[in-house]
Amino acid sequence: MKLQIVGLTAFLFVFVGSARVQAALDCAVVTTGKNCYTKGEQVGFTITNTNCNLINLRNGGPWIIKDAQGNEVFRPACVTLAITPLAQGGSASFSWDQLNDGTGQVGCNYANQAQVPNGTYQACVEYTNADFTVNDTACASFEIDDDCIDDGVVPTVSGWGLAIIVVALLAGLTIKVRRQHAAGK
Repeated sequence: MKLQIVGLTAFLFVFVGSARVQAALDCAVVTTGKNCYTKGEQVGFTITNTNCNLINLRNGGPWIIKDAQGNEVFRPACVTLAITPLAQGGSASFSWDQLNDGTGQVGCNYANQAQVPNGTYQACVEYTNADFTVNDTACASFEIDDDCIDDGVVPTVSGWGLAIIVVALLAGLTIKVRRQHAAGK
């Protein structure tokens, strides 16, 4: 009998304790169009509802750009108050021009915006569950670099090229692969 009471007490503690803690939703993922962008290039990113029946984007600009230290670099200034619902599998896309917040907001614009420096950044999209009681943020990292050659295309090898690589690997040869930039670098 005592064992059953201890079990019941532990069950109540776990049940009551977990009811007070609201964990992250983990309903969505953010992806960027590429891993690396050259300076001035539009950074495209998409949020996709992967795990929940419905999530809501709270306004027309629910996204933030952060630097490698997690500092906010840019947030849209003026946005509509529309709520964008995303059913499971649904997505919404946004883009950023690589300009910072400058010296502050002036109306619906920013004053003295400037190109952000090379580095690692995150595109983050804020969302909430269907009844607006739990908030979460999904992020994707990307690079901005003057010498970026990431074109978003994964190189593939097939046919005779693949056969030659397999034979070379079996023979113990070292293979060096070099990608060239479209501009000839």
